[in-house]
Amino acid sequence: MADKDNGNALGKAKVPQKKGANASMITHGLYCDPSKWEIDGRTLLAKQLNQLRAGLAALFPGGPDKAGALLIDRIVYKGLKLALYEATDLTSAEGVPPGSEMKYLQMSNSLREDIRLLSAMAKAQAPSPGDPDLKEYLEALKRAARAVKFVEVERG
Repeated sequence: MADKDNGNALGKAKVPQKKGANASMITHGLYCDPSKWEIDGRTLLAKQLNQLRAGLAALFPGGPDKAGALLIDRIVYKGLKLALYEATDLTSAEGVPPGSEMKYLQMSNSLREDIRLLSAMAKAQAPSPGDPDLKEYLEALKRAARAVKFVEVERG
C-alpha cells in the first residue's frame, strides 16, 4: 500500500487499494470513505481527529452519553469529508462531478445542525450557573446539621 498525500494539513494516510483492481479507491471529496483508511494513530491526521473528539467531548461536564458520543463521531467524520473536499475539489474546477456543490452544501448544513444539536445536548447536561455543586451542597448540609447541635433555642 502506498502513502498518498491528501493535501494541506491533512497529513499522509495509507489508502487501501481495491482488491483485484488496478485503480485505487476514491481518496478525497464527498465520495471518499475515510472509515476504510488504515490511519496510524501516530499520524498528524489521527492526532488532529483525536483532539477534535476530545474538544467536543469536553463540552459535556460529566462526559458525553452514548448519543453524544455517536454525534461527536458523526461531526468528526463529516468535518473530515468536507475538509478533504475543500482541500482538493474546490481548489480545482477540473474533475468535479456535476451536482457535487449541492451535495457539499447539504452536508455542510447537516454538519451545522449536528453541531447545534451537540451544543444543545451539552447545555442540557451542564448545571445552570446558579445551581450549587453537589459537593458544595452536601458540605452545606453537614454545616447546617452541626450548627443545629450547638444552637439552643429558647422558648418563651
